[in-house]
Amino acid sequence: MTAVNVIYRRDGPSASKIVYSMTFTGESETDPIIYTIDNLVVVKLKSSAKLLRNKMNFSVSFSSSKHDSAKEKNIKINVNCLDLKYSELNIEVPNDWSKWQEMGLTQPYVRNGLYYTTVSIVVTAYECKKETVLSKLYTDSVFTDFHLVTSEGSVPVHKACLAAHSDVFKAMLTNEWKEAINGEIRMKGATVKTLQQLKEYMYLGTVPEDGLRPLLLIARCYLIEDLEKHCIRKLAENATGETLFSLLEFACDNNIPELSYAMLVITQEAVVNEAKDIKTAVLNSQKSKQSHQ
Repeated sequence: MTAVNVIYRRDGPSASKIVYSMTFTGESETDPIIYTIDNLVVVKLKSSAKLLRNKMNFSVSFSSSKHDSAKEKNIKINVNCLDLKYSELNIEVPNDWSKWQEMGLTQPYVRNGLYYTTVSIVVTAYECKKETVLSKLYTDSVFTDFHLVTSEGSVPVHKACLAAHSDVFKAMLTNEWKEAINGEIRMKGATVKTLQQLKEYMYLGTVPEDGLRPLLLIARCYLIEDLEKHCIRKLAENATGETLFSLLEFACDNNIPELSYAMLVITQEAVVNEAKDIKTAVLNSQKSKQSHQ
């Protein structure tokens, strides 16, 4: 038997907070719960209980659609849940239901044979009526006053935008550091592609699907915390059997415990098993070659 309660309240002029409670007796899945935000977006939430590595885990997923009165509008949402370590910005809301997006896993409490937990999810819905100031500045080449430089080339930016996203950049640009004097910072080991992705995040709020590892290193180096969280979550979510071990090595080599933890929480058991099989096959192949030498 499953019981799910959703308490919906306004948490400000644009943000809505959902307190989502789940109770399970064993492995199962709830029916979706539907609610409306500001007559702009309709959101569905569902949860499931599954046994992973001998522990019961609850997963929470969401899907979104435009409200009937907002079908002709350009609507976006931000979804944040600290309990699930999930944060996604600038999500385009379709006219029809989007694909289910799993937000993450949480381990429940146990009482009287029942598994239960509660998570808080903040959804912000907004209408994009016109091009934002930052998106206009993204294409500006007249008023840029600083450069991110690598051996491949450079990417023009605005000092104000750098300072707004990073206290490290802010300190660098407000003091007599050589970077402030020269009007550029040399970012060793970075590619122009990575620097362009950094600029896209700062101006457009987008996070790429590839090239996340070098972008994560830059985010950690310059204390761009939101970008760091997005990179970690995407890397963990996109881990496959072929990349799992190299990703763990990357986390250890660069002292990123948050990434290792995210992989423990998010990575599906099937991916872990696939990685083990690949690792075993590689080791067996190496042993076989050595025995024939």
